[in-house]
Amino acid sequence: MAGARCPEARGKSRVGRVTGVLASCVREVWERCRELLRRPGGIARSAAGVRWGGLFEATAPERRSRGFRAYRGLRGRGSRKSLQGESTRHESPPDLKAELDCLESDLSFLMKFTGIWFTNYSKETVEKTENKTIQKHRLSGNCYSLPFQMEFQLLEIQSNESISAAVTDLSIIMECGEYSDLSKFVSSAEEQGNLLLFFRSFSSFAEWCEHRKCTFKHFKAKYPDIVTLPEGPSGDYLVIRSPELSGFELMIVWKIYVDEEGRVTPVLDLLPRIPVQAVQNKQAAVENGPQCFRNMLLLLGIEASIESLIKSVGMKK
Repeated sequence: MAGARCPEARGKSRVGRVTGVLASCVREVWERCRELLRRPGGIARSAAGVRWGGLFEATAPERRSRGFRAYRGLRGRGSRKSLQGESTRHESPPDLKAELDCLESDLSFLMKFTGIWFTNYSKETVEKTENKTIQKHRLSGNCYSLPFQMEFQLLEIQSNESISAAVTDLSIIMECGEYSDLSKFVSSAEEQGNLLLFFRSFSSFAEWCEHRKCTFKHFKAKYPDIVTLPEGPSGDYLVIRSPELSGFELMIVWKIYVDEEGRVTPVLDLLPRIPVQAVQNKQAAVENGPQCFRNMLLLLGIEASIESLIKSVGMKK
């Protein structure tokens, strides 16, 4: 089915590039999440889900600076520390709390911007030697209205002063359902062990699905007598029915494709259903309808094109 790639896709591609940059930031933050996770109280659960504040590791210069400040402070109050109660021994330094609050705020912003919300997280150490560490991570969450679960192992190898990390045994569980392209993409991301590719493309795909759902709900609420959604707002097509001409329908099909490389493309097309008696002497106009709709998409965009069709069908003589 030939379709039209809407102009919003260009804007979405720019958002996709920004999302990719933010996803890189998430990855950098993720790669820093080791030291604090090993400390008591690294992750605090709340009613809203998982609090990720204690999940980040400082860089080596920050650790050295923090350690020097802590050492300098202990020298000045060593005698007083022995008089403090047992409970104060487990309190975090003020600078550490401030850093955690800042990182929490950053991660919250990234989750709101990308639409990816993590609701559960767990980690276990599978193997640990002097130079090698293997940890298994499990996490689940939602990207807009699409849930996901994943499990992977993180292999860290330390040599001299550098640490290399690699994702292995990546397994992603999703209800792809009718999204056969998404299923193929997920399988490709699992084979590559590419978390960044998965989250970046999944975020873009879920955002388009949410945009389509909101658009369908908007027109159904605005034109309840003309617009029908046979598969509900989460379906991939909308039907416009004429209130005056029985059997006259225009079906707008809105597909969202994602290839194995993670490129997300929305494609829209028009399928007219017109009674035979209404087609007489107007066959050319009917055949040219889908192409006219594609041209209209390029000029007006998705919402304006759909509304124009609805008004033309619902316009009374």
